[in-house]
Amino acid sequence: MVKKYPPLPNLDNIDLRLLRVFLAVVRNRGFSAAQLELNINQPTISTHMTQLESRLGVCLCQRGRGGFQLTEEGEVVYEAARRLFLSIEEFRADIAKHRGELVGDLHIGTVDAIITNENLCLQAVIQDFCEIADSVKMHIYIKSPQSLQRDLLEERIHLAIAPFTKLPPTLVTMPIFTEKQVLYCGDAHELYGLDDDKITVDLLPEQRYAARSYLQNWTPPHFPELTTQAYTGDMEALALFILSGEFIGHLPEHYAAPWVAQGKMRALFPNRLSYESQFYLAYRNAETNLAAEHFIELLKKTFRLS
Repeated sequence: MVKKYPPLPNLDNIDLRLLRVFLAVVRNRGFSAAQLELNINQPTISTHMTQLESRLGVCLCQRGRGGFQLTEEGEVVYEAARRLFLSIEEFRADIAKHRGELVGDLHIGTVDAIITNENLCLQAVIQDFCEIADSVKMHIYIKSPQSLQRDLLEERIHLAIAPFTKLPPTLVTMPIFTEKQVLYCGDAHELYGLDDDKITVDLLPEQRYAARSYLQNWTPPHFPELTTQAYTGDMEALALFILSGEFIGHLPEHYAAPWVAQGKMRALFPNRLSYESQFYLAYRNAETNLAAEHFIELLKKTFRLS
């Protein structure tokens, strides 16, 4: 028997507002976590969601002790709503492009621990961009390279800067800089106080290694077999593991520099067991967002890319 639904309403401003709330709830995986992004309290979010479900005549999500989970109808509405707002953004961008204006939204993705990387200077590019596009709303997302690749392919972001390994041909990729990854231990680690001649590579497999979760089953070049007992996709968490004195691990040299200067971290075999991580600028071949095009051109100019 075919399930019958009430007639769909014509979309009005209130429906668009409710759908934006719904998208924020899905992005944040729950009502409570969406409060900060929406700047409204949880009871108001719950009321909006109830209104949307009433307007659409479907149950969008399950919420309770089991956590937040979209229903089958909720998955469909989420994808349809995402495409709807993407179409609205493309419409505004197309009209603005015809008028020579820079408006709309610009979505940028990158990885964490880049603020201290002087090779990137993303803040300077943002400053230059704002001088020519002060009406564009900018969004920056900090994620793993794999998540950024998925967001690019699903058109959730316009461009990304990350240490990608292999991207599909539908994405344009340009190498922009390399980042040195150095092996460190914390000042409470047993290797920290040893003389250089007492630390040998043979000691390293005996140490617990903290690895990046998006690099599982990966060993740094020219490195002995590791005993990995901790994973994280976040550089701050990785630094926390190292500072605990229980783990060794690789960090970007620029990111670890303040702890090294304070005597809280020590580099291990920096000339032998360090490696270079290649960062790329990536964006879609068919990117038509004018703001994204300008931002990409500024990046190319900064890094002298052709």
